Amino acid sequence: MTEWTTTKLLDWVTDYLGKAGADNPRLKSEMLISEVLGRERIELYITRPVAQDKLSELRAKIRKAAEGMPVEYIIGKTTFYSLEITLNGKCLIPRPETEDLTERGIEFLRQRGEGARFLDLGCGSGCITAAILKNCDKCSGVCADKSDGALSCAGDNLQRLKLAERAKIKQSDMFAGLEEGEKYDLIISNPPYVSESEYQQLSRSIRDFEPSEALLAGEEGLDYYRIISEEAEKFILPDSLILLEIGGTQGEKIKPIFEQKGYNISIENDFAGNPRIARIYKQ
Repeated sequence: MTEWTTTKLLDWVTDYLGKAGADNPRLKSEMLISEVLGRERIELYITRPVAQDKLSELRAKIRKAAEGMPVEYIIGKTTFYSLEITLNGKCLIPRPETEDLTERGIEFLRQRGEGARFLDLGCGSGCITAAILKNCDKCSGVCADKSDGALSCAGDNLQRLKLAERAKIKQSDMFAGLEEGEKYDLIISNPPYVSESEYQQLSRSIRDFEPSEALLAGEEGLDYYRIISEEAEKFILPDSLILLEIGGTQGEKIKPIFEQKGYNISIENDFAGNPRIARIYKQ
C-alpha cells in the first residue's frame, strides 16, 4: 500500500485537478487538503503521513472539484475581509473585488460616526454586512435579499460572528420589501450585472453551480442599476452615499442611468486598477 504524505498528496492532487482543467489547481488542492486534515495551508509543506480515513474523505471532495464544483462550496466556506464566511451553495462566492467595495463603505460609515445605518442590498452570504459591522462598531445595518437560501446563509454568518444584534435580515426583492420611511446613510450593493451574452462565456464552474439569479441582469446587464436609480432616493438620508460594484466595462453605460435621475456619479478603480466601483450621491 502506498504511504501518502502531505507533500506527496499535495503534488498529486494539484496534478490531478490541473489535468481535469481546474483553474489554480495548487490553491484548490491546498484548500481541500487543509480542510480535510484540519491544518493550515502552510503546514501542508511539512512532510507528514496522512491517515487512510482522511484519504477516503479527501477522495470524494477531489472528485467534486474535478467535476467543476467550486472548492468554496465543497468545503462550505471562504475568507472575506479576513473573516470566515460559511456558504450553503445558495448564494454567490464572495470575490476579492467586493472587498474593495466594502473598504469604501467602512471608510464612509466611520466618517458618519455613531448611529450610522447602512443597507446591504442583495446581501447574499452577508459578507459585506459582516465585514462592515466587524470594522465599524458604532453602526448598524440591514441585510436584504429575495432568496431564502441567501438570507439563511447571511443570518448564520452574522450569528456565528456575533454581529447579529446590529443587523436585521429582511426578505426583499431589491427595495420592494422594505418599509416606507426607512432611511440609510449608505446603500451598498454588489447586484447582478452579467448580461445574457456574457453569462454564456462564464466558466462552467460558475454557470453550473452558482445561482444564476445572483448573476443575470437582463440583456445588457444593467437591469438592477436602473431599479436602484429609480428607487434608492426614497431610502437615503441627506448627504448619503450609494456604492455599487459594477462590471469592468459598464462604467460609461451606468453613468447616464444615474445622471438622468439627478445623481452625481464617479467610477473608481479597484485595488487591481480596474473600474469596478460606482460612487453615487446627490448634493
